[in-house]
Amino acid sequence: MDTLSSVRTQIQRGFQATWGLWLGVAIIAPIGLGVWAVSTLMQLPEPLNCNTSTASDSGSARFYCAQTVAEEESVDSLQQAIQMMNALPKGHPLRTEGDRLIEEWSLKILAIAETEFQNGNLDEAISIARKIPGRVPASRLANDAVEQWESIWSDAEAIYEAAERSLQDDRWQAALAEARDLVRIENRYWASTQYMALLNEIQMKKESSELAAKQDAERKAKQRDRSTANTADDVLTQWEQERAQEDATRLSRARSFASAGTVEGLENAISEARGVVWGTEQYEEAQALIQDWQRQAEMLEDQPYLDRARTLASQGDIDSLRAAIQEARQIPSYRTLYTEAQANIEAWSNEIEQITMQQTSSPPVPVQAPSRRNSAPEADAIPTPPSARELFNLDNSDGSGD
Repeated sequence: MDTLSSVRTQIQRGFQATWGLWLGVAIIAPIGLGVWAVSTLMQLPEPLNCNTSTASDSGSARFYCAQTVAEEESVDSLQQAIQMMNALPKGHPLRTEGDRLIEEWSLKILAIAETEFQNGNLDEAISIARKIPGRVPASRLANDAVEQWESIWSDAEAIYEAAERSLQDDRWQAALAEARDLVRIENRYWASTQYMALLNEIQMKKESSELAAKQDAERKAKQRDRSTANTADDVLTQWEQERAQEDATRLSRARSFASAGTVEGLENAISEARGVVWGTEQYEEAQALIQDWQRQAEMLEDQPYLDRARTLASQGDIDSLRAAIQEARQIPSYRTLYTEAQANIEAWSNEIEQITMQQTSSPPVPVQAPSRRNSAPEADAIPTPPSARELFNLDNSDGSGD
């Protein structure tokens, strides 16, 4: 009996000890789980800050940041984006797309440089073009453009200096003929701004010379009879009439050229109309015609780019839309169809974004497990490349880089 009582006592003690252990676990486990959850949340990666990204960042982070920086579309931001994208290793999955973006950004830099050149800022245009890396295909275009700009600029300066020399020698017709050569210069600054400045200078010096001649004639008239003074006035009136007739004939030829409806005809018409000297009755009419013909010529030259871009975009896939955007970007910012081209580019860019979002958000197609009877492995499906944002999230989830 004593033995049986002893056994029962030990069983009760063991049960009490076990019950106490489970009670402790039930109390401690939720507390430990909460501590672990808070610790995990504290260790989540911080949001990516592209302003402080370093070379130690993951490849997908650099890819994302390069795209973000490039959205500003200034020379400095595009150059910075190219440098960041070039930091991607050659074997990185995003390197091919990165090279395509580098080429696209390089062409944007070249377009900005072309605008500076057309505005008369040759040194700034060359400086911007030199910022395109030498390893990208667009660098060859940049080098060719710089050589062409320097050649155009040199020709324009030579024409302007020749006109100035003729003007100093009071050879008005020679100065005017040389000034008209500026119209054919392939630079808006020389063909428009400097051309008009030279015409105004010729006109002012000519009128000053005529006024001096007239005053001299009046002074001499006091020493001669009145008929001599009238002769001087008649000479001036005759010159004005001849100039008006010449301008009317010039506008008639210009309209004849423009009636052909071709780019060459319109350019010849513009060149002819720009010969109408400021201060004549036909000058305002000539300027209005020049603006209209310039708009027509630009539309004839640039419409094929826009037509090809729309044909490409009509195919509806991402590659075709990107090709359409690249084609539409051939239209410079100072041209008539630029606004229309930019509207199409924005629409196609939005379409690309929508297609990309649909592709990345589509649920995966379930794959049936292979049958035991057929043990031969099937060919691996080619995975769809993840977006830059997905790769960035994957890199941060495991805490590693490339």
